[in-house]
Amino acid sequence: MRNKRPAARNIGIDIDQQVIDVWRGGDIPCELIQDDAIAYLSTFPYQGSELVY
Repeated sequence: MRNKRPAARNIGIDIDQQVIDVWRGGDIPCELIQDDAIAYLSTFPYQGSELVY
């Protein structure tokens, strides 16, 4: 996320709590989710204009 242009909503997903903790201490505004990305994205309420990468 450091090298991408900001979006209206930025979500970082990682299963490793230590990774989440490092990002929480940073200065990049984003929602952080501690979960398996596949599990999270399979239940995400898509609206149709999202870009996932």
